[in-house]
Amino acid sequence: AQAIETQKIQQRPITISTKNMSLALVHSQCRCIKHSWQYRCSVFRSPRLFDRFSTAARKWPVLVGVVTCFVKGSCADMFAQHYVEGRQKIDRGRCLGFALFSGIYTGLVQNCIYNNLYSILFGRKATLFVACQKSICDAVFHNPLLYLPVGYVASNVFCGEDPWAGLRKYRGEALTATITCAAVWVPAHLVTFSVCPPHLRIPWTALVSSCWLVVMSTMAHSSSAKE
Repeated sequence: AQAIETQKIQQRPITISTKNMSLALVHSQCRCIKHSWQYRCSVFRSPRLFDRFSTAARKWPVLVGVVTCFVKGSCADMFAQHYVEGRQKIDRGRCLGFALFSGIYTGLVQNCIYNNLYSILFGRKATLFVACQKSICDAVFHNPLLYLPVGYVASNVFCGEDPWAGLRKYRGEALTATITCAAVWVPAHLVTFSVCPPHLRIPWTALVSSCWLVVMSTMAHSSSAKE
């Protein structure tokens, strides 16, 4: 009887130990599943690509603006040539011209205008009133007097045509182009100057102008496509 009791006492810790090990294993598996699920949710919710782009734009605002606008200009004009104008063969010279125009003018010149010149003229406050002032100034002065004429001339130059013909064409289409431009950019620039931080203004402008450049490209080269 004493031997049997001793054997039960020796077996009792083994049973408890096995039970504890089982509970520890289940608990460990539950923790692993929980951490795995939390990691997947965090990856799904974290905009890592946008964060990296925003960090790069904050660190190199001019370079990121120029590269973004160059790629945007090229893609927008290829889309305009192939899908809007129905060309079977892409005019690479014209595509390069719009890419260079977009990269240099939109990425570089407009960066100076939006983030420097307008800040000097109207201040740096991101209020709706200041945004309205900047947007109206852009629509009344910058677009019809500088942006659109340069765009028409640049498109003719890179297509091997007379640059003065581009100015004459713009003179005939100035009112239509200015109204169309204002209809697109006044609402867009209310967001530019009231919501977007300075380092993301040019990328936001590039996003909106992807659609606008298709319109501008088609208007500037409608006669060439017919020929």
